[in-house]
Amino acid sequence: MPEGKRKRDYWQHFNSIILKDFHIIPYNKDIAIYHATFAAKLVNLGKTPPTNDSMIAATALAHNMTLVTRNVKDFSNIAEITDLKIENWFLE
Repeated sequence: MPEGKRKRDYWQHFNSIILKDFHIIPYNKDIAIYHATFAAKLVNLGKTPPTNDSMIAATALAHNMTLVTRNVKDFSNIAEITDLKIENWFLE
């Protein structure tokens, strides 16, 4: 989007309304430990998880959250060996 009033208005709206209620959970050392632990187990089982998906799963596990995704298949191996809770809201 070119510089100008429209772009400034867009970013003002984005920052004041959308980001205000949007919480970003940082990937930190504690989450990395969850990640490394189950990723190593999956590698030993011959089920190497995709890095991005396993980082998301580790974040959910570290914070005792339910992972909501339409792509249950990519997280199923992780859920089999951890306490990861998965929900697919598209099926309900």
